[in-house]
Amino acid sequence: MDVGDSIEKTAIKEAKEESGFDVELVRKLDIFQKDANEPPQHAFEAKIIGGELKYPEDEILDAKWFTADEIKSMKDKLRGEWILGAIAMLEI
Repeated sequence: MDVGDSIEKTAIKEAKEESGFDVELVRKLDIFQKDANEPPQHAFEAKIIGGELKYPEDEILDAKWFTADEIKSMKDKLRGEWILGAIAMLEI
């Protein structure tokens, strides 16, 4: 996060850097924090408004689309359980 940037602006920039897509934030879902020593994870619902799939190949091996149910079934492979919490917020 750059000094002076809002969480929302940072989320939009990160989406572009990590996926190649331009996004518009629809709503903030929640803030997830595993413990006090970890930085909080801000989850947003976003809509793709442009760009194309392009990711840093030195950091990401592959990119695929998954349904919410497919993600739930991969619980042991997720980087953080907060992702499941974000999906639960989408289903409300």
